[in-house]
Amino acid sequence: MSLTNWEPEDYGDSITLEDIGYPSSMLYDNSIVSTCESTPHTPFCEGFNKQRREDMSEKIQVVFFILGVVILIILIYKLLATNPVRIFFRRVLTVLKITTRRIKAKVKSVNNRLDEIARIEDEKTNK
Repeated sequence: MSLTNWEPEDYGDSITLEDIGYPSSMLYDNSIVSTCESTPHTPFCEGFNKQRREDMSEKIQVVFFILGVVILIILIYKLLATNPVRIFFRRVLTVLKITTRRIKAKVKSVNNRLDEIARIEDEKTNK
């Protein structure tokens, strides 16, 4: 099927490129774009232009989403740079360091006790 050989009742009010066997990558083909700019009110061109608008809309949504994420990251970075937040994270890190030191000390003391018990058991078995 070609751009001119189709029946409106087959596709409804407008048709898409896929309906007539063209890949959607042809949305930006210059010959089709120029044809539809010169005759925009044919059913094919209405469908083609609608399909191009939807494609551009999706691309714009992606751009705005990425822009929003970047702005959010910048805002979070700015928030983290404020003095009260820095003080809070310093306190959290200090508590974590102290807790880590205490856990290491307990593990070390348990290891020392186990070593002592193992040494005593070895002495008993060697006698």
